[in-house]
Amino acid sequence: MKKATKQSTLREIQLAELELLKKLDAFCKKNKIKYFISYGTLLGAVRHKGFIPWDDDIDVSMMRKDFDRFCELVQKDKTLKFQSFETDKDYLFYVPIVYDESIDLIRNFNGKDEVIHPWIDIFPYDGMPKNKFAKKMHAANMMRRLIQINLSGIDKIVKLNKKNRPFHERALIALGKTGAFKILNTKKQLYKMDKILRKYPVEDSDDIVCFMAGGKTKEIMPKKYFEPFKSYKFEGVSFPGVNDFDGYLKHQYGDYMTPPPEAERGSNHGL
Repeated sequence: MKKATKQSTLREIQLAELELLKKLDAFCKKNKIKYFISYGTLLGAVRHKGFIPWDDDIDVSMMRKDFDRFCELVQKDKTLKFQSFETDKDYLFYVPIVYDESIDLIRNFNGKDEVIHPWIDIFPYDGMPKNKFAKKMHAANMMRRLIQINLSGIDKIVKLNKKNRPFHERALIALGKTGAFKILNTKKQLYKMDKILRKYPVEDSDDIVCFMAGGKTKEIMPKKYFEPFKSYKFEGVSFPGVNDFDGYLKHQYGDYMTPPPEAERGSNHGL
């Protein structure tokens, strides 16, 4: 890996990621894979017509069938550099990425500097059962497995210096630092989670979920928000996004057109 000689500016990171998104868009069009910009990227497109000024990443999502095709074809095509927990023994996150290795960045994660590259997260959406009780049970099962994933890699995948954590999370982190959860294997937990997430097809569901996006059960939302996808301008380029951006963004962020206080603005990944 090349040695990083300087901290890249936020705008340099954003422009590198924009070029990466253009490549991803071309790849998906070539292979007839449906994807859509999501989370902060869609919010940026709606509110700022581009990046949220203080944001340092791009998020795209796919329904599970398109996600599986993407993961299969991108490894064969070699147009995009791809990394997932299935392809890389040292990658311990469920959500895969595409990245640009021509640019080095320095990230401070849990007090340690590490060299990384601009990347795009690829989030898969899965179905949910229609029965209310079954939905609650499935959500609880996903939550249980997520806790085991986080505990298994507490010093590698959990942002330990995150502010305002509730007491029970701080207690688990303190316990994890003692090595109490070394018996859990992160890779095994990720494969078990993958099996759980795939249980209900998107096509048979009224509600869908991107459980590993960080919002936990808040990520469950009506499928009607999504397709047919619409075009959104992002940094002067058109990309697909959800059909009902208002319903989607209100579900995620509430009053999404009002920026957060300055004290709460900052990069998501500590770059």
